[in-house]
Amino acid sequence: MEHQGGKYRIEKGCIRCGACADIAEELFREKDDHEGYEVVRQPATEQEADAMQEALENCPVGVITFSDDLSHVHTGGVITADSKVRQTFEDNPRLKDVMVRLDPIFRRLQNKVLWNTVARYATFRDAARISKLSICEILHELNRENGTLEQMAEAFPECVEQKEKAPDLSQDVDWDESGAEEMDLLDREAAWMDKAVSRLQSLTEGQKLVIRTHIPMQPFIHRAQELGIKAAMYERGGEIRHVFFNDRKTDWRTAAKNYEKLDVRGMSEDPFDVIMKKAYSVEAGSGFVLIQTFVP
Repeated sequence: MEHQGGKYRIEKGCIRCGACADIAEELFREKDDHEGYEVVRQPATEQEADAMQEALENCPVGVITFSDDLSHVHTGGVITADSKVRQTFEDNPRLKDVMVRLDPIFRRLQNKVLWNTVARYATFRDAARISKLSICEILHELNRENGTLEQMAEAFPECVEQKEKAPDLSQDVDWDESGAEEMDLLDREAAWMDKAVSRLQSLTEGQKLVIRTHIPMQPFIHRAQELGIKAAMYERGGEIRHVFFNDRKTDWRTAAKNYEKLDVRGMSEDPFDVIMKKAYSVEAGSGFVLIQTFVP
């Protein structure tokens, strides 16, 4: 029978040997990032408990553990509207599948870019805004699976199935938006979210970006602030505008690491015309790396 009041988990150091899954295939699986294995769920029968214990005893690096202390699951046990999505899923991997069953849009969080950015900062309150679900529906199902439904009922006795209003603006826009690149996510599929995050992360000195959505995406703002990029969010005409401006001064040596390389060493003819053509095609503020050989 399942060990009541305790949890099995895999600590850091998994070498991906797969021995645990060979012993208890229904209880273990390889992580989406292929960096190791994780516990899918706790054993529910005596047979599964025996298999889990056998996997623990046969792990060659001893990273499968059992603990009576549930404090690692998340603060206070109950999953709240302000619990971080990524941290909750890392502590409770099986809850990912629960979220996907609730709304397939959450499958996009398995994307590596979104997992390391949006999911890192997003709360379940944010998750409710990007889906057709209320925060109550999400919390009810997650806490049911987590065994903390009673605690949730005590913490949120008046939980209403309504989506909340957009949060206050993160900050005022104190720069000119003219010339900003715009990305329209208003009627795009969720796949465009990772494109927006990638574009945000690639902003170079002096570049501006506006991301337009139906709902506020606070994780975009958090990621920009982490990168040192100015960020703000406001509503206009029924849409949410997330505006970004990279006003940081970038050392040319650092920027050059991302420049395109032009290697003319193998050319049999004078490369002067090729070099000049490339130079004229480069946008202001950018550049390229010229690789050539000088023969005295």
